[in-house]
Amino acid sequence: MKRTVLRVQVLLLVAALVVSVAAPTAIGATSNETATTGAMQGEVSSAHMNASPSSPNATSTHEVGIPITSDATFTSVKLTYEGDANVSAVDAGNVVRLGVDRGNNGGGYGVDVDATDTVTNVSAKGQTLVINTTGDLNLSDGDELIVAYEDVKNPSKEKDYALDVDVNPDQSGGTGTATLTLRDHVPAISMILTGNKPKQLTVEHLLPADESGFLVVTNESGAVIGTSSQLNGSTPYESEYQTVELSRSKAAQNATVTYYDDSNGNDEFDASEDEPFTVNGKNITKSVQLAKMQATTQQTTTSESNATTTGVTDTTTDVGETTTAASTTEDSGSSGTVPGFGPLAALVALVGAALLATRR
Repeated sequence: MKRTVLRVQVLLLVAALVVSVAAPTAIGATSNETATTGAMQGEVSSAHMNASPSSPNATSTHEVGIPITSDATFTSVKLTYEGDANVSAVDAGNVVRLGVDRGNNGGGYGVDVDATDTVTNVSAKGQTLVINTTGDLNLSDGDELIVAYEDVKNPSKEKDYALDVDVNPDQSGGTGTATLTLRDHVPAISMILTGNKPKQLTVEHLLPADESGFLVVTNESGAVIGTSSQLNGSTPYESEYQTVELSRSKAAQNATVTYYDDSNGNDEFDASEDEPFTVNGKNITKSVQLAKMQATTQQTTTSESNATTTGVTDTTTDVGETTTAASTTEDSGSSGTVPGFGPLAALVALVGAALLATRR
């Protein structure tokens, strides 16, 4: 009897071990098992993000890219910031982009499939932001989930902060970490107007090595009338000069030069996406008055040119007439006679012939 009980206990222990080994991996643990439909498992440690502006204490727009490692139906994402960032002001209306980059081949924060309109609600408090959707976006292994939202208050100090990412947190979703990099731009971004001509401005500017941007000139109504080429910072921080060509009316007007960040990183100025650099929460700008453009002198120059041309034509005509007259005179002197044998010579010849005939 005791041996039978012992055998039963051994069998139960073996069964428990088998069940334990076969059980699914817990949330956040690494596993080689295939994720079930509608859920994600594993790490997304290569997540990345961009903040614009990226200054401490600035109110900023954040973009996050999250690589996808298995097929899933996307329902929500939880983002948790390190430090004293504050996302309390973010609501559903502040989610400016949510979608997927198919195949993760975009190299930025653009999307092939835009699902921004699937956002149902946002839970935001302190350093934690949860974005919920209708669940109509399907993700595939190799895709990248893109989410962008505005009105985030950046942490107060210049450093690197961790952003913990959890996709489908209520379905054992994938987790990972992105890095929020903040740098204090106060000593490293500046501009001084050094030249003002009717159709161009010259600006001395300073930009750190890890930044790129544009000098943008706007008129009194806010319309862009001039944009520089892309400006890249350099090390050591040395100022450079840039001339901005202007497309403007002839009237005197006030203009503003603003230093913009290349927020979307596409090497071109996009008024709808790029944001001004800020220092202590203020844009870097300079005001300038553009003088009235003078009338051109094209008409006067044309008249003088025509007068000169007419004179040349007249002179040419005179030469032609002189040449023609000389040619006519020369032809008249030689027409029907032998050169050097004129009327008087003919008369003398006749008289001589008559005298010769008389003598005979």
